[in-house]
Amino acid sequence: MVRGAPAIVVCGVVLCACAAPIFAFGQYASRIVTPVEPYALAYVPSSQYLIVCQMSDGQAGRYRLTAPEQIPVLEAIYTPVTAGDAVGIAWVEQEQVLYWLVETTTATGFAYNLLRTNLDGWSLAPGATLAAPADALLGEMTYVPAQDAFWVVDIANDRYLSFNRSTGARLAGEFYAPTRHRDAKIGYGMGIEFVPIGPGYFDLLVGAVTDQRAVRVIRVDLLGNEVGASYVLDIADQKTRPGWPAGLAYCMGSTSHFTVIADAQRRALLLFDTPAPQLFGVTGVTVAVQETEIGGGATAESITGTFSWKNNGVYSSIALEARDAASGDLVTIATAQGGATTLQHELGAEGRFQFRLTPAAGAAKAPSTFADARTAAGGILGIASVASGTPAVQPFALALIDDGQTQTLLAANTLAMSGASVRRFRRTAAGALDPLTSIAAPFPEGYVIVAMAWDSARSELVWLGLSPARDYHAARTTAEGVAIASGLPLIRNPFLQDQIGDMAFDARHDLFWVSAINRNAICSFQRASDGKSFVAASEALPLPVSLPGERGTWGLPCGLCAVPGAYAGMTILYAAMGQVPDNADFPQLGASYVKRLVPLHVPQSGSPVVAGMPIDLELATGSAALRGLAVGTRPALTAFCAAQDVGFLYEIRMYGEGPRFARGDVNSDGSINIADAPSLLAYLFSSGQAPACLDAADTNDNGALNLSDAVALLRHVFGIASQVPLAVPFYLCDTDPIADGLSCAAYAPCQ
Repeated sequence: MVRGAPAIVVCGVVLCACAAPIFAFGQYASRIVTPVEPYALAYVPSSQYLIVCQMSDGQAGRYRLTAPEQIPVLEAIYTPVTAGDAVGIAWVEQEQVLYWLVETTTATGFAYNLLRTNLDGWSLAPGATLAAPADALLGEMTYVPAQDAFWVVDIANDRYLSFNRSTGARLAGEFYAPTRHRDAKIGYGMGIEFVPIGPGYFDLLVGAVTDQRAVRVIRVDLLGNEVGASYVLDIADQKTRPGWPAGLAYCMGSTSHFTVIADAQRRALLLFDTPAPQLFGVTGVTVAVQETEIGGGATAESITGTFSWKNNGVYSSIALEARDAASGDLVTIATAQGGATTLQHELGAEGRFQFRLTPAAGAAKAPSTFADARTAAGGILGIASVASGTPAVQPFALALIDDGQTQTLLAANTLAMSGASVRRFRRTAAGALDPLTSIAAPFPEGYVIVAMAWDSARSELVWLGLSPARDYHAARTTAEGVAIASGLPLIRNPFLQDQIGDMAFDARHDLFWVSAINRNAICSFQRASDGKSFVAASEALPLPVSLPGERGTWGLPCGLCAVPGAYAGMTILYAAMGQVPDNADFPQLGASYVKRLVPLHVPQSGSPVVAGMPIDLELATGSAALRGLAVGTRPALTAFCAAQDVGFLYEIRMYGEGPRFARGDVNSDGSINIADAPSLLAYLFSSGQAPACLDAADTNDNGALNLSDAVALLRHVFGIASQVPLAVPFYLCDTDPIADGLSCAAYAPCQ
């Protein structure tokens, strides 16, 4: 159904875009399954008919809808569409005419014509041709009586255009989707509907670039300024949420107002109740986050969020709710008095949080307002564009070359091209990426450049490519792209039938790790002694499918990188993973490939385990197609990701603000072994010396030191089967994911 679609957020600062006043909010009411594939909607208030039209051939029907709880009967109507696609419909009450916006293909692009019918679909005299810009891809439309104009969604540019009803001339006053990505100017605007309340408003059906589909209704004035509370369409769970919302209609029924959303993919109409417009709420919500680093005698960590808002009514109380990361439920965590405009709450952890503020006057609740907050790891440190320059590439594979003096980042185009197809950047001391001369890939034209990895032991760049015949070949070049060997096969490759995601060089073990997206696994390869092939050194090792503090099933490892851990001989793999959809029939419900950066420890035997808290990349980048991964260790640990959809390279902060330590290393000697247990037991029961890092001794991360920590530590050291690993972070320098009363004044191995 998709015809065209395609911020930097300072760490600790929140995003919220709300403005006064709030007029309505949506609560899911019911669903109507329809034989018509609904794309465009229009509501006829005089007869209370909802017109439903599918795009492909203009077939349409109508339902008489007076309340959102109804189960109406579909009535067939005629269609005037004989060629092209019906991309929008709108009812003009004073004419009693239904207008159909039809898209046809021309030699130079698209033409958009208005057809006119009565309520039964009988053709009347045709209307005008819209003077649409050449770069536009038009979709749903609505009619504004005071302007005698149609407003239409330009899907290709996330903007809303107006046209004179009679002449089709383009009018002034266009505006853009309010959720446009801050860098790429993409917002996935889909539907628009005029709301005839007061001076008149628009309801917009929009989404963020990370969603790749519309997921929210936002109310704006006729200039495009947000004036109302938005509400999400993700109802109940992923199995009942919309597959691809396309159009919407604002309905003034006999007893209430309600909104209907067209779910084109699942052939359903979703009905949302919109309470009376006299309700007001809180707007202008912001959250300022203050993080206090441990050390210097501090005994507890504190990450506090200060909520501020504008109060647009007289309320007895305002409830602050937080979404629980494990269950997804919203739980009340604090309550402010009705006249308050600020509230402080201890967030208690690093990560991403969603809050809801709901004012109440007695038993009546006003519309809620959501706010997102993010602290510490995951903040953007820098951005470089690869969509412009020479060549302009769609990044797929990344590699970071660090020779100890300079750091060079390589971004390869998805397909190898004749000549230069790989952009290079030098990372400066200030963190900027300065462009260097581009180089060619060591593959014939048409190969997919799957991955690159810098072999620091031999100062060679190793490439992995996929031939048009679906065979994987490796190649070796210098840092400047001069070929050393090419066409190298992968021997005993366990991922022959899988889509390989990325490759990482493990310097400590002199091998390469490769990830398989479809199987959610990794495998290691070693260079053959003659240098003419790469041979599998391990079987496929499955990756975890659940992550700490995250809901759902995870996998799709399309990014992979290896970095030294906290311990001699130890390597930590960072995998860029996404959320696996729970319904294979609708894969776009899994929001893109990469959403989290996950640290993994690969033990001597067994499968990898999560060694630290996942880093949220979704909120920071706003990208729906992050691919590839490179990690730099100087001057601090940071990650580089490539965003295919917007053509950017992102440098991501990987460490939080608190002290870094490794769970289980009680005596702070840089290893987790049997010597740590006596140190902990002596402190607990024999007045022994307190560990320098109490957080490292809290092996189960419950905020207290007791016998259970010693038991968990001993089980981990002796590898007792079926036991939960140590709480994150372990085998890794990282911060405590849960705030508690324990401190970590010093931990030398991670300094």
